[in-house]
Amino acid sequence: MQVVRQLPFPRNAIGTASVCLLLAACGGGGGDSSDNGGATPPPVTNQPAAIDVASVTKAIPDVSMVIPICRKTTTAAPEVTTKSASGAANSLWLVRLLAARELTGGRSGPALKALGSAKPADVLGDCGGRRGYPSYSHASGVTTATLTFDNYCSSDSSTGNRQVINGSIAFVNTGTPTASGPITTRIEANSPAGVTLQTRDSAGKVLTTQSASFTNFVSVVGVPGGTPTAAKPDTYQFAEIQYTTQAGKTYRETDYKLTRFETPTGGESMSLSGRGYRSDGNYFDVSTTVPVTSDSSGKTTAGELTMSGANGAKAVMTMVPGSSLQATMTVNGTAVTSVPACK
Repeated sequence: MQVVRQLPFPRNAIGTASVCLLLAACGGGGGDSSDNGGATPPPVTNQPAAIDVASVTKAIPDVSMVIPICRKTTTAAPEVTTKSASGAANSLWLVRLLAARELTGGRSGPALKALGSAKPADVLGDCGGRRGYPSYSHASGVTTATLTFDNYCSSDSSTGNRQVINGSIAFVNTGTPTASGPITTRIEANSPAGVTLQTRDSAGKVLTTQSASFTNFVSVVGVPGGTPTAAKPDTYQFAEIQYTTQAGKTYRETDYKLTRFETPTGGESMSLSGRGYRSDGNYFDVSTTVPVTSDSSGKTTAGELTMSGANGAKAVMTMVPGSSLQATMTVNGTAVTSVPACK
């Protein structure tokens, strides 16, 4: 499943699920959140978190799974070990699920085709398992269903690895009639028990395991059948999401919203806001102080994400224009330099 233009998520790499991981990591809690064992979500203290160079630097390997952090300088500096940018592919897996054809019924021209009265047939994975709808009902353009993955397996022809998904997503797909058939205008989804993704090698050995659970996901199409605009953007919201990584770290975020629209020149603009929690329960707020934009070819043109904590402390990520997704970072005005040079 591939996230493509006109599906209910941004086409660039800063998808909603990636931002979920980013919110946790950039606040400086990514490096120490394993102290809760990943078994339970962080407590809620309702106290703002301290943001400093040490904690943010510790979190950079997690941040770099989503957006590689770099430095704009030729001065030699010790480099921290960062995870390959290809790790972002795995952090986007929830995006792929929520933007999948299974929740929208596929595409029809520029519009999102809505699910209809006939329950779709189960689909077998190309390396085993199946996905389908054990619960499905449709009335007056509204489909209420549960999408379930039962060891649903897809293979990667380039690596030989397999991705196996288990879990369920309950959702409501609301459509509106048009001359070319019903199109999706709104999607609501919940997965309180979560969905798990395992990456296995060709022999079946488990290489990585990730899981995510969420409540009250809502996606609203800004211009049904058309292109989202600044006045009527596509919007995506979560009441709460928890994401557990391979290392057993559980990240929790609440009340965040993402909007996206297409610019007049064919590029995209994305803005978000939300709250993340560290393992000790302290929180930090995230917002796009400069919208993240790309041109018609998908190259990043601008963007700034600001993480705010206690006593006015801030960590700021500034996107580096170009075809490679990367960003520089400052913490309370001090540049983070113990990272690779920007490409």
